[in-house]
Amino acid sequence: MSNAFGWSDSIRREGVLRSSTGTGKIAFIHPDDIAAVATAALTTRDHDDHALVITGRIALSYGEMAAKIGKAIGKPVSFEEISDRQAYISTVEWAGKGPYTDALVDIWRAVREGKMDTVTKEVKRVIGRQPISFDQWVAENAASFQ
Repeated sequence: MSNAFGWSDSIRREGVLRSSTGTGKIAFIHPDDIAAVATAALTTRDHDDHALVITGRIALSYGEMAAKIGKAIGKPVSFEEISDRQAYISTVEWAGKGPYTDALVDIWRAVREGKMDTVTKEVKRVIGRQPISFDQWVAENAASFQ
């Protein structure tokens, strides 16, 4: 979920989230859930030899996340789909050329193609509660988007 902070400038300035993800969905996870699962994995032997694939509660499109941010800050936030080329050019501006930028564009393409919409029950299994929702994360961090 913390990756959404990368949208804050365009949301504050223009009320828009631009991405090449289209209507594809991804189950962003709250950093507190990552920490709780990591703590459980590192302080017990219960998860030895297991790959813990952890996700957020539900998979959302970037358009859905933009709308949730807008609701939390009390102003509309639109989603604008851009091409992979536009996403690459935009990312090079702040990350430079190289494997990191290439990987980000590949991830956004995978989201668009429906390859990142997996939702697992690992967080609940490991820590005994549902993952924290994107709505809660947005409420906690609304000031970053205003």
